[in-house]
Formats: sequence, structure tokens, C-alpha cells
Amino acid sequence: MPSKPLRGLHETLRTLQKETAVEVHERVDLSSWSSLRLGGMADLLIRCNSEDAVATVLAITRRMGVSYFVLGAGTNVVFPDAGLRLPVLTLGGALASWEIDLDGVVAGASANLTQVCRAVARAGLSGMEGLFGIPGSIGGAVVMNAGAYGVEVFDILEWVEVVPPGGRPVVIPASAIEHGYRTSELRQREDVVTRARFSLAPGELSAILARVREVNLQRRAKLPSKPSAGSIFRNPPGEHAGRLLDEAGCKGMRVGGAHVSRTHANVITVDRGATAADVMELARIMRGRVKDRFGVVLEPEVLFLDEMGGRVHLDDARA
Repeated sequence: MPSKPLRGLHETLRTLQKETAVEVHERVDLSSWSSLRLGGMADLLIRCNSEDAVATVLAITRRMGVSYFVLGAGTNVVFPDAGLRLPVLTLGGALASWEIDLDGVVAGASANLTQVCRAVARAGLSGMEGLFGIPGSIGGAVVMNAGAYGVEVFDILEWVEVVPPGGRPVVIPASAIEHGYRTSELRQREDVVTRARFSLAPGELSAILARVREVNLQRRAKLPSKPSAGSIFRNPPGEHAGRLLDEAGCKGMRVGGAHVSRTHANVITVDRGATAADVMELARIMRGRVKDRFGVVLEPEVLFLDEMGGRVHLDDARA
């Protein structure tokens, strides 16, 4: 049963649903919101379909002293088996669209990254080809500075629109946002990313589409078809996590319904009946094997959560 603060938040937001672009849902199965198909029930899920809706919800949560977890496409997160006791904030509606111009694209945070990459490629704009096929949303890709095949988001990001708690939407230049390999300061901020603009360059259509096909084929050849969250660990400096995990003998390892892919040693896939605890314990064992053999401590690329939306560190994870 939702806590008293969440019940109060639900009642407050429910009165606004007819006036604002906000949808409120109780007891939502998180496994349907995760690429791993894992996780318990979320007490409350709030869907905001415009920047104004985000601003309204954040103002209310701040006034009521309620924390929240912002969910993108659920491709880089492991929800706890016990579910989430804080509200889950997700975006849709107008924030799932994009608009292409002569030298770039403005995309809503909940727009699908691969769909945007495909659209700009077909429009003859170059710069996003290497991002094609990365699962997830535009907002999630910006926050974690996603990248592959020679390009990362901040290479082409011009600006980000965010909604701060209790405030109105503001635009921040990409140059003003600290970022690094698979991370940005947006991960630590309470601001909610709502839109982003990417600067691209006109190019030869046939060459752009050929590069997209090449990236797609390479990605499909490397990754398994079973449910997964993509790469479990970040690449350490000057090295590939997949190679270290492979040489440490991790391929094929299993804990419960979770097992390391035989296609890619840095990917955990799951069978029906697997649990988040299985995935976390397997990731902990994989990390330990690499540390024991190479002295390298791998850092997770996926986000393991506890019931209150906090990050679970693998050193603390036990089956």
C-alpha cells in the first residue's frame, strides 16, 4: 500500500489530470518498463506529457517533500524485486517528438534515440550514425553521455532544456555541463531533462545510410537477442571490459535465472523467473573475477536500485 505522502501526492495530482498533461497510475509493474523485464511494483507512476506538466509535478513534490525517480526507457536500470516506494516520473506526449532543421534536430527527452538517429540519417544529416541502435531515450542518452563507434552524445550536443525542482524550463549550453566517459553532472542534479538539440552536418545520403547499416549490423552481431540491459560495466581507461570479463572466464556463468551471454561477456541476459538479486549477484561475481585476475575494478554502467531509488553498490550486493 502506498505511504501516506504518496497517497497525498496521488490525490493532489489526480485533481490536476483534467487541467494539465499529467497521468497518474498506482501499482505499476516495473518489469514492463525494463529491458531486463525485472522488478517489482512501483507504488506510483507519474507521466508528464509537456514541460509545463513536469514543472507542475516538481513544484508539488518539492512542496510536499517527496523525492522521485526519473525513468527513461528503462534500458540501463535494474529495478529491485521489492519494487519502488517513491514516485516514478516518466515523460511522454509532446516530449516524445522531434523536429529536424537544416543543421540539427531538437528532440524531446522521451523520444527513442534510435528512431531519432534514423530520422536524421534519412534527412541527410550526419553525426548520429554511431549512436544508432543504442537502446534508450534521448534524455537518458544525454544524462549518461551515451556513445559508441567513435561518437558520444556530448560531441554533438548543443544545448539541453531542463526543469529544475520548483522552477520553469531553462536551456543550458552543453559547454556549461561537466561530462565524461558515460557520465555527466546531470546524473547528480535533480533537474529533469525535457529536450535537447544536436548539431549535425549535411552529408551524402547514401554514405550516411551505409554507415547506419554498418553500425546496426556490427551491434546486432555483438549483442544477444534475449532481454538484457546492454553493457553491465564501463570500459576502464585504455581497456575493454568485455575482453577482461571474457579472459576471466565469465562467459556462460549463471546465478539463478541470470547468465552471462556467450556472445558478449559484458552482457547479462535473463530467463523467465530471474530476479534482480540474481543479476546483481552475478555482476558482483563477474567484477570480483576481473579484480582477482587483472587487479582492475570495473564500474557498473547500469544502475542498480534499492526500494527508495538509491543506487546499490555491487560491494553491498549479495544473493
